[in-house]
Amino acid sequence: MKNIIFAMGLALIPGQIYAAGAPAALDALKTSAGVAALPDFSSEIKPRLNPSATLTWDAPPILLDYNKDWVIEFKGRQYTVKLDFRQGTYDAYGKAFKARPIVSLNDVTDMDASGTVICSQFVYLDELTGDGTTLFYVDETSDLTLQKIGNVITVQSCNMEAGTCEDVESRSIGELYAFWELVTKEFPVTIGARKFYMMPQDFLDGVFKSGYVVTEKSPLYYTTGQPQDYVELFKTDEDGKWQFRPKAYSLALGLTFELTGSAVPFTWTVREMLDSEVLDAINESLANRGRGSASRQAPELKKIGAASQVIKAGK
Repeated sequence: MKNIIFAMGLALIPGQIYAAGAPAALDALKTSAGVAALPDFSSEIKPRLNPSATLTWDAPPILLDYNKDWVIEFKGRQYTVKLDFRQGTYDAYGKAFKARPIVSLNDVTDMDASGTVICSQFVYLDELTGDGTTLFYVDETSDLTLQKIGNVITVQSCNMEAGTCEDVESRSIGELYAFWELVTKEFPVTIGARKFYMMPQDFLDGVFKSGYVVTEKSPLYYTTGQPQDYVELFKTDEDGKWQFRPKAYSLALGLTFELTGSAVPFTWTVREMLDSEVLDAINESLANRGRGSASRQAPELKKIGAASQVIKAGK
């Protein structure tokens, strides 16, 4: 069953979205824990014809390309660094919700058309720094580390006993966002007069978790430079069994994702949120705003500037 977990994780990535109608907007939940600050906004949700879109889970090749955009070959194995998102907070300055970015380091040595990965670790981008807060990915003979200094993320190979690190390869954060935005443009959906981008996302956080990164008007919202929301639809448990949410919500955008088919291919109806669903949406949103996996601390490590000569990169 363990193999099924891998095969059904990144293998089943959502693809085409078909839509018609117009969802209602919901401008609420102004802070990550803002229950007391919530206005009485139930009157803001006025479904007219209950328009909807149908989402079907499949494996478009462009998602496989995205999962292997930044590949590093290291001692006979392949590792990839990629950008993901989880539910974030309301940005009072930008007047919009914004998702919280994650940087993940993944073993994709045996990854094929099924999207199988061996294992993965991730860290929130705002927790990744160059002052001793690092993310470690343990290889058989060395530790691979992600480090952020300024707007540059560097993969390092670290010797824990010697307390030293060598730079392997770097990319700017802007490059990661640019490629994510390019891929996300392949997943538009127009509902009535509103246009959304719904980027399929599947990542390993102890178990596989699958859903959509959702933004209105453009892949990156114009006032914040971030997507607006992440909606998790299903996950695998430790035994490899699927656990589906009968309903999942984007409180930021006033959308409900309702499961309509839990047999392959999985399908959901996405529609505007009803008045009766608002409380459930608030509870779900607050429950999802956890900190995720913590970074591993390594204050004894020293960075050295020499680049490793045994490492090459390429798609």
